[in-house]
Amino acid sequence: MTATKTYKCQTCGREVERAPEDIDRSDCCQALWIESEPLPVCTGPGSAEHTRFDAEDEPCDDGRGG
Repeated sequence: MTATKTYKCQTCGREVERAPEDIDRSDCCQALWIESEPLPVCTGPGSAEHTRFDAEDEPCDDGRGG
């Protein structure tokens, strides 16, 4: 079994998870798929009292997505 990767449509931004050998042209726009960059691991505090209130950085992966 081959591992899947997340790909994004170059035109509309739709994301899909597929095996690298199954990627051709997008089903939605017939555009090229580009490999989507994973979100960085979140290093901010995780409690309700310490939410990222004053963090100016971009969204990150808090580990709940699977």
